[in-house]
Amino acid sequence: MTPLVSQGIAIAYMAERNEAKQISIATQACKTEFIRYTGVEADESG
Repeated sequence: MTPLVSQGIAIAYMAERNEAKQISIATQACKTEFIRYTGVEADESG
């Protein structure tokens, strides 16, 4: 593989991981809000 190709793959991989992290943070925030408003822990199933 040329350095450019492997760099492109690395960038795509990092972007994907970063996006997953953003989603995780958003999910965590939603859970926190849910608990705050209802006083109930949301179950993991959704």
